[in-house]
Amino acid sequence: MKNRLDSESTPRSESVRYFLTTIPNHQCIANVKQLELPLFEVTKVKGKKLNVLLVYIYILSESEFLELYTLYPEMDVIVNSSNWNQYTTSAKSMAKENNIALFTFKEFMGALNYDNRARFLDYISPEEREENQRNNRSVF
Repeated sequence: MKNRLDSESTPRSESVRYFLTTIPNHQCIANVKQLELPLFEVTKVKGKKLNVLLVYIYILSESEFLELYTLYPEMDVIVNSSNWNQYTTSAKSMAKENNIALFTFKEFMGALNYDNRARFLDYISPEEREENQRNNRSVF
């Protein structure tokens, strides 16, 4: 299968298997189809399709986002696989400015519950919401 990522950013085989077995079981998902090694077409129950790029980057920064966006301009979502992988706040902002969602796997599972694009892009985890409330910051 085609892969435009370098070997360090390519998701591990166990992450791909986990994605392919977990996402189809989500209540809002009708189908998942692998287009390329790291690129998947996820069809929601209401028919909306998302091109999801699965990556393995320890801390995804602005420069990594720009590289991914150049390599996969057709993507709608980046999911940074593995529990220890994260992204920078600036990378998240840059992705959002380009109408691309950037999530950890757990965040992606929560965001899938939203069909409204703005709500999907703005999704934050319940833990982050609680932290924002404790610190008197906006929920979004």
